[in-house]
Amino acid sequence: MGIIFSSPCVLGKRIRLSETRWTLICTRKHPELAGRQVLVARPIHDAVFVRRSRYDSSIYLYYLAYNEYWLCVVCRIENGTGYVVTAYLTDRMKKWDDLWTR
Repeated sequence: MGIIFSSPCVLGKRIRLSETRWTLICTRKHPELAGRQVLVARPIHDAVFVRRSRYDSSIYLYYLAYNEYWLCVVCRIENGTGYVVTAYLTDRMKKWDDLWTR
């Protein structure tokens, strides 16, 4: 299993995206993101907002404006490192706890 990227996020944690996870995102969950790995990496290090899940404290949502939408990259972070769970385009952000704002 290869790594597409491993990058520090705006919170100082290292986030990675594996080829296996990327294939799952593009084929089953959000095919509109196929071929846009570089775009999906951007919110990790250039987020406008980072929010934490109200239901699972290890889930973080990184948001970046993209055209008329928000690109949301969902990550699980534990013990200082994390990985991309999924990514998607949305017209509104989750109303969860703000951790970081640019």
